[in-house]
Amino acid sequence: MSIVLDAETEYQWRRQVIAWAKAGGWMVTAMHDSRKQVWGTDKGFPDLFMVRGEQALAPELKRSGGQRTADQKLWALALEAAGISSPLWRPRDFEQVQAILLAGLSLHERVMHGILGRSGKHARPRAKRSPRPLAKPGTSDSPEDRSLPDVAHPF
Repeated sequence: MSIVLDAETEYQWRRQVIAWAKAGGWMVTAMHDSRKQVWGTDKGFPDLFMVRGEQALAPELKRSGGQRTADQKLWALALEAAGISSPLWRPRDFEQVQAILLAGLSLHERVMHGILGRSGKHARPRAKRSPRPLAKPGTSDSPEDRSLPDVAHPF
């Protein structure tokens, strides 16, 4: 595992957790600094919100030794009361976090996603790239030939 537990920044830790979540089939959204919200929303919402099937998680990510603020604790309690788990995850918890986010993936799938190296040791996931061949002009895959369906706007 290439995580440097004491020197890991929250940003690096967030990127790692998102990579594991995506590899595990979770839909993920990341909260930007909720302390700077200007629309009258409440401060302290967790760093990530993720859903897979009927599961939802709202983890707060901290560096080693970091603690939740009072606002973050209120959000965690409110989410837990609503049935949504809001764990506090630090880099030192990486094995538990991987186990949660990658549950259901076979060993082969973990190796293919770069989660485990062929030696069985943890590895940083690599971004998947699937090259798409260029479409010939005039075919249905050509951007010029694609049109968006008319959709009634909900507002």
